[in-house]
Amino acid sequence: MLAVIFAGSFVIFGVGSEVPGGIADIIGGPRGDTGVPSVSEARERLEERPNDPEALRDLATALQLEGETDEAITTLERLVAIAPRDETALRELASLYLAQATQIRQRALQAQARAQLLAPDEQFLPPPDSDLGRALGERPISDAVQAEAQQEFARLIRELQTAYGQAKDTYQTLAELNPDDPTVQLQLADASLNAGDTATAIEAYERFLELAPNDPSAPLVKQEIERLRAGSGAGTG
Repeated sequence: MLAVIFAGSFVIFGVGSEVPGGIADIIGGPRGDTGVPSVSEARERLEERPNDPEALRDLATALQLEGETDEAITTLERLVAIAPRDETALRELASLYLAQATQIRQRALQAQARAQLLAPDEQFLPPPDSDLGRALGERPISDAVQAEAQQEFARLIRELQTAYGQAKDTYQTLAELNPDDPTVQLQLADASLNAGDTATAIEAYERFLELAPNDPSAPLVKQEIERLRAGSGAGTG
């Protein structure tokens, strides 16, 4: 049932949720003169130079500062389509996919709670063949509201899976561009887990251990690999 599938943790090590040296530093810093144009200024520049990577980057940054995550994602998607090897844009895009997923997850939790409130536990209802049971069983309005709530929850779950899948795909691109970067491997592993891709997560964790066997996170990564293998029934090779 939908009421019970939305459980468990997301992002094991949390490294995919922040991108140092990017827009996060601007947002987290003093909100004075950042040197970033306003959204309207950035839009005007982009209209003049619609395929200019810098104009797209300025608009994406301005949108992020205004909290317009969805449009910032669309703008960065345009940027990486023009400059597919732009690692800064890819990192920011992956981070925004995760931020978007976090927002969707909160809405999904609220929708799940609403669906559960609208679905009474059958063990507390009278027998369906009794007069009261038949009366309670015929609830066209409440049933319709409950169905709507469950559909909304299912829709949000699909959106959540899409956002995590997009983050995974972006980190895969970054891993291809930076095959020897252990941090990218952790980010890819976390995003893959959130997207439900256990096989890719295990591969990324194993690659991380190859690149950084003495990293303080290595013992936790090894434990996570064992847990994932046990859960998926995969052998140890």
